[in-house]
Amino acid sequence: MPIAATDPFPQEKSNLLVVHGEKGGVGKSFLASLAASRALRLGLPIHVIETDSGVPDVGPRFVGRPFCEVSAISLDRAASVGETLSDLLGGIEAMLSAPQPPALIVVNSPAGASEVLDAYAEIFASIADALAIDLTVGFVVDNSSAVLPRIESSMKTGLLSIKTARRSLIYAGWLGPIENFPIAKSDTRRAALASGLVELQFPALVSPFLDLVRKTQAPFYELTNSPGLKLVDRSFISRWLNQCEPVSDFLVGVEND
Repeated sequence: MPIAATDPFPQEKSNLLVVHGEKGGVGKSFLASLAASRALRLGLPIHVIETDSGVPDVGPRFVGRPFCEVSAISLDRAASVGETLSDLLGGIEAMLSAPQPPALIVVNSPAGASEVLDAYAEIFASIADALAIDLTVGFVVDNSSAVLPRIESSMKTGLLSIKTARRSLIYAGWLGPIENFPIAKSDTRRAALASGLVELQFPALVSPFLDLVRKTQAPFYELTNSPGLKLVDRSFISRWLNQCEPVSDFLVGVEND
């Protein structure tokens, strides 16, 4: 069943959203799907770039949906990283240079690709500047201290260092409250907040509804009016999506001031 869009939200320019992080299973794909679903719900045309060929769990949700394009460019190949990034960035440039560019381009990266993306941060920044678009970076934080050096490196020379970007550290609610993460009382967190990074957490969705959302290949908002789901399932998912809106609206670039 297609998404029933609300009245289109005014979007003055396109937004390129890059979702990355160090580990798998911490919410990157959920976050990318959340942003793409929210944009479609608001009536905004999107393009989802699936870069994880091992677990392509974002792009397949949006294939065949109105106002949505999906493409795949693998970033998890060991060889030809430069060629792969060239394909990715060249494709983004072509999308944004089109007569009717998407309002939101979502790049969902595989586990361990953050270092690769950070190495090309200046090119992401130059494309955003040259094409006059917004650049949004969502780094999904895992609950281990091993992620701290990766965040620090990204803040120095990577995507989190781009001052013109809308930069954020994002936490999955199912991993616990932010204060329980190793980053909570670290110098890394203090430096991130002092440099202007926004800290966000999307709430947990309890089982069995979390399992239902994970296994259903559809934009999240379609599940709220799917006749194949029980009313209680639709209600819990709808409530969760409403709670997620502060995060998803920031990522889409339509948060209300």
